[in-house]
Amino acid sequence: MFSCLLRVNVRETLISTAVAAVFCLFEHPVAGASPPGQPSNTSASAFIVLTQPVKVKIAYGETTLPAGMRLQIVSSDTTSVRVNYMGEVQTIPIAAVRFETSTND
Repeated sequence: MFSCLLRVNVRETLISTAVAAVFCLFEHPVAGASPPGQPSNTSASAFIVLTQPVKVKIAYGETTLPAGMRLQIVSSDTTSVRVNYMGEVQTIPIAAVRFETSTND
């Protein structure tokens, strides 16, 4: 029974996070939001998971990040998410990601 309750809490947390992400994506004024023209700050525990492979430019060429890769969010806007990959900020199209938060499962 405890595991069933835990799943409900995790599900509710993910739904709440998704709703919050939608508000951030559409840049609704929210208490603590970044001023216009500055990237939004996200929690240190905010992550995305790639839903499809994405090509990114890196210091020595180009690489493809595989679907299923989990990356920490630096900031986001209505069309893209900026993530930390190998110490550099990479821009990923929002259509290629799923937002999630870290949980202690």
